[in-house]
Amino acid sequence: MESQLQHDYYSFMSTQQGIGDVKIEISDIASVRVDLLFNFISYHICTEVKRELQDCSFEHLDNEYLGQSMEYGNTSAKLGILLVLDLTEKPNGMGSFESRVKLEIASTSAVQDRRGIVIITVPGNRVTPSMVKKTVKKINLMHG
Repeated sequence: MESQLQHDYYSFMSTQQGIGDVKIEISDIASVRVDLLFNFISYHICTEVKRELQDCSFEHLDNEYLGQSMEYGNTSAKLGILLVLDLTEKPNGMGSFESRVKLEIASTSAVQDRRGIVIITVPGNRVTPSMVKKTVKKINLMHG
């Protein structure tokens, strides 16, 4: 499933105007393999693609994957993307698009420049609307 997301993202990025070369599975970026690399102006932007089965909270994703994503910024722009396929259970629905995107600005050490990583979670294991559990009280809009 992770590779399907990577290929869908590659297909999408390849059609975007203003994006230069889009490459998949590129070696020797920060001495490792990058899942997807694209050019914007003269910068190389790296995307790391992951899947998460247990905990797709931003706190967990920061702890597990942010350091790796930030390391790619050593070779070009201090900006990257962490794209995570969320395969956790969703009994309360998927949530809004806005709740699935976060910009994290951090560094791995006090001597390293800060980098921006856009974290995007893509919902998998979606449930049908009829299976979503109600977790909030109904608001009474009728007065009196």
